[in-house]
Amino acid sequence: ETGRMPGDSPEGSAASTSEGLLSFDAELHVGLVSGGAIALLGLSRSGRQARGLRELLEASPRLDRDAVAKLVAACRAASLPGGEETANLRLPGAPGLHFAIRRASGGSWLLALLAEPLLGSGAGGCDPLTGLADRAMFEARLDAALDRPPRRRAGSAVLLCEIEGIRTLNEVLGHSIGEDLLRAAGRRLQAAIRDADLVARLAGEEFAVLQNEVESPDQATALGARLVALLGRPYLIAGETIVVTPRIGIALAPTDGGSSVELLRRAAMARNETDAEGAGGYRRFNPTMDHRWQEMRLLEVALRRAVEHGGEFELHYQPQFALPEGRLIGFEALIRWRHPERGLLSPAVFLPAVERLGFMRKI
Repeated sequence: ETGRMPGDSPEGSAASTSEGLLSFDAELHVGLVSGGAIALLGLSRSGRQARGLRELLEASPRLDRDAVAKLVAACRAASLPGGEETANLRLPGAPGLHFAIRRASGGSWLLALLAEPLLGSGAGGCDPLTGLADRAMFEARLDAALDRPPRRRAGSAVLLCEIEGIRTLNEVLGHSIGEDLLRAAGRRLQAAIRDADLVARLAGEEFAVLQNEVESPDQATALGARLVALLGRPYLIAGETIVVTPRIGIALAPTDGGSSVELLRRAAMARNETDAEGAGGYRRFNPTMDHRWQEMRLLEVALRRAVEHGGEFELHYQPQFALPEGRLIGFEALIRWRHPERGLLSPAVFLPAVERLGFMRKI
C-alpha cells in the first residue's frame, strides 16, 4: 500500500487528475467504492467496511464535520424524487477535493470525487513542485482528524521532517538539482505511508506526515525510524550521488496536543533536538522540551531588550601571564550579561542565542 492515488505518474509529479466513485441508494446505503475513492478519502481498512454513507464519510481524515454534513445533505436531496444532480461541489472542509452527484441506473446514485493537483492550475491544497499536499491541506486534514467524534477518533501522529543539506546543494549544484531531490524525497515519503495517512510538503525542505489510526507511540516512532533510514539513502540525480541528513520530530494526539498548531509546534521542538550531523535521527516530543523552549523564548525576549537599551552587558578582564616567570603580558576581555532577574550570566548561557539572533556584531 503506497498511498499513491490512481492516475499519479510514477514520479509522483503534479501533472495528473485523480477521480474516485462510490454508489449509494435512496436510503444512503453504500454500494461499490472504487479504489480512487478509498485513496482520495484516505480510508483505513475499518473505514472501508462502513455500509452507511455518513459512516463512511466520517471515517475519512480528509473531511471535517461540516463537509460530511453538507455532503450527506446534498446526496440525500439528490436521491429524493425530483432531486437534481450536482455538477461541482466544493467544500472548505475538504481542501483539494471536488464532488459531483450523478444519477446511475437501477435507482442508485454516484458520488464522484475529484482531486486536481495540476501545476499552475491554481487549485488549493497542492504543492506545485512535488504534487503532494501543501500546508493548508495538511492542517485542514489534521484538524479534521482531531475534530472527529470521540467514538470514531483514533490516535494520530505528526512527523515533521527537515532535510539538511538542500541549501548547500542548491549553492554547489544549482536549484534544479535541489528541486529534483525534493521530488525524489517526496516520492520516498509517499511510498512509505499507508493509504489512511497523508504526506505534505510544508515549505522549502520541510515535509510532514500525518499518521492515522495510531494505537501506540511505538507505531509513530517505528515510522520515524523507517523514514530516517529511507530518506538518508543516497540519491542519484543527474549523474550525481547525493546524501542528505533527515531530521524528524514526532508529536502524538491527543497526548502531545489537541490542535494542529500545537502538534506542529511540538513536533518542531522535537525535530530541533535531533542531531543535525551524520545520518540524522528522530525524536518524540516530551514536556521537558516545552519547558526548555519556553526558557529560550524568554531569554531571547530579554536579550533583544538588553541589546536595544544597553547597560546590561559588562566586560570582565582576566589577566594573562607568561610562564614560567609569571610576567603579566595582557588581559582578555570577557563579556558578561547582568540579567535584571537572573543576575550575572556567563557567555555559555546567552551567546548561542546571540549568534542565532544575529546580535554578535552589535554587542
